Amino acid sequence: MYLRESKQKRRNGRVVTYLQIAENVWNPEKQRSQARIVYNCGRGDDPDTVERLRRLAHSILRRCSPEEIVADGAEWSLVCAWPYGDVYALEMIWQRLGIDAVIRQQVAKRHFGFDMERALFALVANRACAPASKLYCHEQWLKEDVHIRGARTLALHQLYRAMDFLEANKADIEQAIYFKLQTGRSAQPRCRYRVLRHDVITLRDR
Repeated sequence: MYLRESKQKRRNGRVVTYLQIAENVWNPEKQRSQARIVYNCGRGDDPDTVERLRRLAHSILRRCSPEEIVADGAEWSLVCAWPYGDVYALEMIWQRLGIDAVIRQQVAKRHFGFDMERALFALVANRACAPASKLYCHEQWLKEDVHIRGARTLALHQLYRAMDFLEANKADIEQAIYFKLQTGRSAQPRCRYRVLRHDVITLRDR
């Protein structure tokens, strides 16, 4: 069995990836092997789907370790491995608070040529997990020390542009996050409010 990707193109041109557990079975009528879907996991960008696959992977690794898998197959080789727990937990909080959606909404009508939300999350993750300069974050941390989805292709100048974007739009972003968290309230509360600014929201050079 193996994990299979199935891509579907929507009417709006967007491509959606679905993940499936499949196996190859022999079709005696067609005299060839064909894929049989064992289980439809869900959309590849759905955090619940990713979490289910992570639990499945953990249960598999209780039976056989990665070292055993590599040792049993001559064609396998361990290229690299990254710690993922802290980044994964931070990204789940990031998504649960809706920060990713807020940022994407803020940049929806602009064209930056790179994924602004991924750049900002990479900077936040670096500040939270391994505080360092943006140069070190780009040259060492993102390339050698950690794996963050969509961050490997970011250029250094794009991280600086992300900082400039956050500095110019931090009030709107903080306000949008505040309103998003106020479930059950009106979009414009009557009372004035104050948003606590943490490093995970407002990034500043120190």
